[in-house]
Amino acid sequence: MNKKLNTFSLAWPIFIEMFLKYLVGYIGVFILSKYSDAAVAAVGVCNQLNYLLIILYSVVNSGTSIIIIQYLGAGKKDYVEDIIWISLFVNFIFGVICSIGLVIFCPYILSLMGLKGEILIYGIQYLCITGSMSFIQSVSTTASSIIRAFKYTNISMYVMVIVNILNIIGSYISIFRPFGIPQFGVRGIAVSAVSSQFIGLIILLSILRHKIELKSVTKLCRSNLSKIISEIYRLGIPSAGEVLVAHLSQLTITSIISLLGSNELITRTYVFNLLLFIMMFSNSIGQATQILVGHFVGAKDTERAYKIGINNLKYAILLSGSSSIVFAVLGKNLLNIFTHNQAVIQIGRNLLTISIILEIGRSLNLVVINALKGSGDVKFPVFIGIFTMWGFGVLFSYILGIYFKLGLYGVWIAFCMDEWIRGIIMLMRWKSKKWIYKIVLTSSNDSNISY
Repeated sequence: MNKKLNTFSLAWPIFIEMFLKYLVGYIGVFILSKYSDAAVAAVGVCNQLNYLLIILYSVVNSGTSIIIIQYLGAGKKDYVEDIIWISLFVNFIFGVICSIGLVIFCPYILSLMGLKGEILIYGIQYLCITGSMSFIQSVSTTASSIIRAFKYTNISMYVMVIVNILNIIGSYISIFRPFGIPQFGVRGIAVSAVSSQFIGLIILLSILRHKIELKSVTKLCRSNLSKIISEIYRLGIPSAGEVLVAHLSQLTITSIISLLGSNELITRTYVFNLLLFIMMFSNSIGQATQILVGHFVGAKDTERAYKIGINNLKYAILLSGSSSIVFAVLGKNLLNIFTHNQAVIQIGRNLLTISIILEIGRSLNLVVINALKGSGDVKFPVFIGIFTMWGFGVLFSYILGIYFKLGLYGVWIAFCMDEWIRGIIMLMRWKSKKWIYKIVLTSSNDSNISY
């Protein structure tokens, strides 16, 4: 572990990995748009649910990453092996339980989210397949987060390249019927997704075994299970809780948007897929910041951790702001890739313009919250997130969008309110340096986990 610590070396593989991930989603939406707009809306909603599960799995992933990063920063690599095995095992069991639950309750969940008619049928076809294999995601996301904690962000990127290529090929075959193959539709898209994820999981586990040089799984039996699991969840629940609160609020807002009509729901799906490309600048810098801050505080260099958080925030604001402007200018051309519905295109163009303000505010949260997590200050973002996401994001989406009949414009204004208010509060927290007192490895708690 003699790799040099700097933002660029960590962020660029994360950026490429997210770019490829979003590109596959973009291509998937493009391919599905040639099949059916209703299928696009259905898969968009189902992917929100699949992402919700990934957030739940990240409870273990987040706690594991924070502990590993700070232990590595303190030069205590030998202590992390048991944590790795336990996190993989716990998330595998949880993933199996979630997979069974999704298969059983799939139609009821989608109906509760407001899906009806053709959109509901497509949603059931997609979610029953991807949901039944959710345990693949539970283990692969855990393995990927562990590899990143060891600063091998480039390896995770290479795996994503393989997974995405396979997914694109499968999606193309499912819809465009090369060589006279039958059209598999939404089911084919789902099978392509889970098949490529499974291959990626096999590769990630092989990397864990050989690159990080994990010893036999039998060491798990000698570990102090209760203390390790307790420490993982102590950090992981609030760390993932902030993301979970955000996603639950987004699911609620999607239900509000469904009240506006199918065109609005379709517009939201197209615009959100475009915004994902803007978010990845701040998101990649934020994840790199978490790794750097964790290593620096583990090495007792809190001043360097503070400066890296501030400097990386400036980079994120610059990149997200400039890319938002480009997307707003090219809005019509970008939306024309997906659809020729002029009502969708017109609303979508205006939303992309509003998103210039939105994405600058979002960059505050993506960088500073990750910095706080890296230091171990995981509870504060959850409390503030509950207040702003629901008190401003959800509440004002309904008030402005439904009650005052502003439609999607009102919803986007509510998004801006949430991101900016929360972002300013998070920045004040970082500048106050209260996070220094939340560091995992201190003289008083260094022995919380026994080996």
